[in-house]
Amino acid sequence: MKILIVAPRIPYPIEKGDKLRLFNQIRYLSRSHEVIVVGLTETKNSDISELTRCCSAVYPIYLPKSRIVFNVIRGPGRQLPIQVAYFYSRRIKSQIHQIIFQHNPDVIYTQLIRSSMYTRGLPFPKVIDFMDCFSLNTERRARQSSGISRWFWQWESHQVRKFEKHCFFDYDAQVIISEFDRAAMPLHAKHRMFVIPNGIDTGFYQPQTGFPGTVDILFAGNMGYYPNIKAAQYLVEEIKPLVARSLRWQIAGARPDAKVSRLQRKGVEVTGWVEDLRQAYANAKLFVAPIWEGAGLQNKILEAMAMGLPTITTPVVNNSINGEPGKHLLIAKNPAEFSKAILTLLDDRDYYREIAENGRNFVRNHYQWDLFNEQLENVLIHVSKPNQAGN
Repeated sequence: MKILIVAPRIPYPIEKGDKLRLFNQIRYLSRSHEVIVVGLTETKNSDISELTRCCSAVYPIYLPKSRIVFNVIRGPGRQLPIQVAYFYSRRIKSQIHQIIFQHNPDVIYTQLIRSSMYTRGLPFPKVIDFMDCFSLNTERRARQSSGISRWFWQWESHQVRKFEKHCFFDYDAQVIISEFDRAAMPLHAKHRMFVIPNGIDTGFYQPQTGFPGTVDILFAGNMGYYPNIKAAQYLVEEIKPLVARSLRWQIAGARPDAKVSRLQRKGVEVTGWVEDLRQAYANAKLFVAPIWEGAGLQNKILEAMAMGLPTITTPVVNNSINGEPGKHLLIAKNPAEFSKAILTLLDDRDYYREIAENGRNFVRNHYQWDLFNEQLENVLIHVSKPNQAGN
């Protein structure tokens, strides 16, 4: 089967959750199928070496920042959500269509509504990965904002909600990352969506020894991503003052926003890009993720748990992970509960080891890439059959 993938970003290097998901899907699908990848990039010289090892063709399409500004300005006039308009160019659409018709794929796999303007209406079997419920994400952002920012996110939320509804029926099958996100979709037909979570490579992410454990509290992720920025601020400004103990706190991850960088102070380290996050996990005692916004499945939580790092997070995050609170991970709803959970795990070594082991086993038993990617493969095969029969 020939699978052509259209993505809003070339899925390498992997520093975002959408790239992680697509890269692992590509690696799995390329074992048995011909895979062609078309993705946008904001840098002229994208590193596609890892992709070319498993794909028959990779097309990085340059999207300059000047074009992005123009796209965003024109978005409202086109009735497009900003996060869709950001990636959409008619010139690029023509270029992508030429690539698609040149390869004549058995099925097109579109990642995110951000790419859908490039594949809607094409005469090929098509599958879209919504990944997260974006309208839920923007609604949460609106509730957390004020003034002009609140007005903008309310408008964006309305536009995203409308776009998700219209986009849904343009595809033969739809995929989403969790039951919670599917339930939040603004669609009567959402029961038709296939829930395909992210996995974790438990051979890659596993407990490591030999690290000095010089960090007590770790939070990691893409630190330019708004929900992570807010979580980092919450961690240092709301939780840390309640922990009446001299601990070492670390915020690790790519592209830290200026608000995150300003959190660096005595006892708090902001690392920026870390080449191998496994070292950060292995050197920490606890992973604390006070994430209240965003949607989808948090890869950083799965990674930490797979590394045997006891994890404390929010009900919002656990809605998608579905771990058992108090057994696989700890859940906190406010700064006082986070503080109490931190001190409980640091002071009770037996309970600490129990949570670490239970969390790792939970991820190992429930989040395997091959299992979920096989489900995606079956969806693509099923959708492509009419086209294959005609070849």
